[in-house]
Order: sequence, then structure tokens, then C-alpha cells
Amino acid sequence: MPNIFVHLEENCFSMKLIPSFGEISSKTKDAFKRFPITITWAIVGTLFALLITESDTFDNHFYGKVILTFILGISWLIATRFFEEQFDTDKEWLMIITIGFLGLFYWHLPSEGKDFETVYIIRFVLYFIAGHLLVFVAPFLLKWNRPAYFNYLKSVFIAIVRSLFFSLILYLGIVLALLAVKHLFNIDFDGKRFFQIFIICLGIVNTWIYLSDFPKKIHSETEINYTKALEVLVKYILIPLVILYLIILYAYSLKIVLNWSLPKGWVSYLVIALSLLGFIIQILINPIQKTINSRPIKRFYPWFYILLFPLISLLFIAIFRRINEYGITENRYFVLVLALWILAMTIYMLFSKRKKIK
Repeated sequence: MPNIFVHLEENCFSMKLIPSFGEISSKTKDAFKRFPITITWAIVGTLFALLITESDTFDNHFYGKVILTFILGISWLIATRFFEEQFDTDKEWLMIITIGFLGLFYWHLPSEGKDFETVYIIRFVLYFIAGHLLVFVAPFLLKWNRPAYFNYLKSVFIAIVRSLFFSLILYLGIVLALLAVKHLFNIDFDGKRFFQIFIICLGIVNTWIYLSDFPKKIHSETEINYTKALEVLVKYILIPLVILYLIILYAYSLKIVLNWSLPKGWVSYLVIALSLLGFIIQILINPIQKTINSRPIKRFYPWFYILLFPLISLLFIAIFRRINEYGITENRYFVLVLALWILAMTIYMLFSKRKKIK
């Protein structure tokens, strides 16, 4: 027994709960060498945002255009760098193309605030989402490896959680320190300082930590490490949620048949949410679905797609009912596009022999 406690004590003290200063410094330098343009972009954008908050010029239309462009650039520049790393030689022209795209985005925004219509915000949101989705696939657009892709997605998720967690801890620590100084020494601070600290933590610290956590040899990580926590998440949380949504939607479908009434418009959002949740589960279980000893995970395909198929018709009925009654809007257009994509993916998963998650 004493030997066991000695070993446990040694293991506890040998664990690196907090990285050393040397390790942090090394990771910081490596991240800048690997992503110099992205980190420089984040620093300049953060400093520009600090300038705006300091001068209280939020209503300046030029500043708004610049901030939107800086925000958009982070994910697009990260994705471009990941895409570049697929090649054996440097492809700086890809980064130039991305920066040119960001310049075009800035140029296409109206020069006057009164002309800034909702359509420009919608385009910004679409480009913003596209940039973040591109980060999830950029290293595998030309070279596909299923186990490596699964490990890459896990690395992305861990990097996001770590960067947000450390940034939040740093922000709260600095804010509490400032509040302590304010109340203990009666030194007053401008309220904007707290917002400026938030901008620094989100714009620079969060981005830098996020980029420093990524492995360089993405395609060489081919050994799947499917953790027990992930299996529990899928098996006992995500799949039961899918079953709950299916029960609700099939009960609602039965009500429609019995009452002989058309479905309400909001049901389309529930079907889309169910579909996206199912697709996420499919990505998570794809590498181990045939080998894992778990009945719910093994049976998820094809039963989810078989049960989803009738609900897609309910989705289209709800969409076209809203369009016929009130006309087509941007929101209904996006719902229709999502519905067509969900239908295509469901047909592909049910009838394609390859079923590539790519």
C-alpha cells in the first residue's frame, strides 16, 4: 500500500497542469512563424478596435467597414494557411488571393451609412460562417484521410475550448484585479477599459492560443483515439436527443394527418435542427461505427436516415406553405436551400455505396 501512494504522489507532482514559461514562449514563437499574416492581422485589427473604443467613434461608417473586414479575415486567413500546408512548396499567392477577397469585401460595402441595408449584414454572416466551416475542411480538400480528419476535428474542438477558456480566465483575472485596485485604493477607471481588455483577450490572446495548439503534421495523425467521454456524449446525450426530436416530429405528423391540416412554419426549423444534429453524430461516429461494441452507434446508420426521409417531405410542405402565403424572403430562401441540401445528403447516405463523409 505505501508503494502505491508513493507512485501516486510522484505521478501527481510529475503532471504538468500548467505549462512552463519556456513552453508558452516556444509555442508563441512557433505559432507566429507558422501564421505570421493571420496573427499580424489579428493584432492590427485589435489595435484598430481599441482606437475606436478610445475615441468613441462607433457611428463612423468607415470604421465599421474596417472592423467587419478584420473580423472576417481571421477565419479566412487561418483556413488559407491550412490549405497551403497541403502542398510541398510554399504557395504565397493563395494568401494574396484571400487578402484580395477581403479587400473586395470591404470595397463592396456601401460608402454611406444610410445605404447599409440588411443584405450586407446577411452577406457578412454568410462569409463569416463559410470561413469558419472552411477551417474544418481546408487541410483535407486535396488529401483525404478519414482517421486523420477525425483527429483533426478533435484538435480543432480542443483548440477552441482551450483558447476560449484561457482567454476567459485571463479576462476575469485582469478585471477582478482592476476592481480590487478601484475599491481598495479609490482609483477610478473609465468603464471602457473593461471592454478594451475584452477586445485584447478575444482578438489577440484567444487567436494566438488557438493557433499555437494545432499540430503541424495533420495528415500523419492516423491512429484513432476515440475517448470514452466522446462515446458517452454520443451514446447517452446526442442520440437520445435525436430520438426525442423524432418522437415529437412524428407525433406532430400524426396530429396533422388526424386534423387534416397543413404544418406550421416553425416545424421546418425543428426538422433542420434534427438533420444537422444527425449529420454531426454521423461525423463523430464515422471512424468507429463498424468496430465499436455499441448497439445505438452501430444502428444509427441507416435508421436515422430512413426515419428522417418522411420528415423531409413535412419540411418542404411547411416551407412552400409559408412561401405561398407570404412570399419569399431571405430567411425562407436559406431554409429552402438547407432543405434541398438535407434531402441530397439523406439520399446520398441511403443509396450511395461510397458514403464518404468528405
